[in-house]
Order: sequence, then C-alpha cells, then structure tokens
Amino acid sequence: MIFASCSTSDDNGFNDDGNDGNGGNPTSISYWRYAIGNKWNMTDLKDAKDTYTYHIYKKINHGGKTYFQVEPIGLNEDIESTDGFREDNGVFTSLHGATSMNGVNTSAGVMKSMDTNLKVGEVWEEEMTLTISGVASGIIKHTNYARPLSKGRL
Repeated sequence: MIFASCSTSDDNGFNDDGNDGNGGNPTSISYWRYAIGNKWNMTDLKDAKDTYTYHIYKKINHGGKTYFQVEPIGLNEDIESTDGFREDNGVFTSLHGATSMNGVNTSAGVMKSMDTNLKVGEVWEEEMTLTISGVASGIIKHTNYARPLSKGRL
C-alpha cells in the first residue's frame, strides 16, 4: 500500500529526515489532517478511474485517546463502525474497535499504521493480536510492516 499526501509539511522548516527537532511532525501540519468534515480523495495509481472519497465524520474514545472515524462518501448503507484513526507527531495509529456479531465477539486492538518520522529505508514492524470469543474462539494476528521508499514532493 502506498500513502501519499499533498500537504505543505515539508515547507515548514523541517530537516531532510522529516523531523522538526522535537520528536516528530506537529499534528497542526500533518500529512493527513484529522478534523471533522475533512475529505480525503484517493485514487488507485494503476487505474486513475478507480477513485474513492472519504470524509471524517465522528470522534470516538478508546483507552483515554481520541480516534477519528472515516467513511466513504456515497455509501448507501448504514454501517456503525468501531474503528478509528489518530496521529501523534507523525505516527499514525489504527484502532480496531471491539465488535460482536452473531454471537462472535472480537476484542479491540491498536497498532501503528504509518510513521512519517522514519528515514528512507528504515523499517518498522508491529503486531496486534485480537481475541475471538463466544460461539467461536481463537485469535487473529495482524502485522504491519513498512519501509519509506522516498520522501519529498510527489
């Protein structure tokens, strides 16, 4: 998966590794700003006609932290999500909220989804384990692994 942004974060006195000298990119000049009403337009790099528009429509709390919920614009279904996203100084975190459906319960989990503070070629990996209970039992392990390929203007 490739994440790209068109913010002006690189124009605000940051050094070449993307840091401001204080441990990361301030949220106020984030690559993906989180605020109710913001829209994200996404395009498949292999098929420019394959586009999606999402908007931030709601805040939720988990573990004492605020997460923002994103939904696709134009979706004709009423879906209640327990998932959310947040940023702390250039580190983006995904919340998989707890769910319960048809007697199957899945625990909540949080994991890093992107780190803009890394230097090109630096690698990170993080694992999240969700517990399944109820009429089914087990675990789901999910691993995020990433390495920035480049930094700069698109």
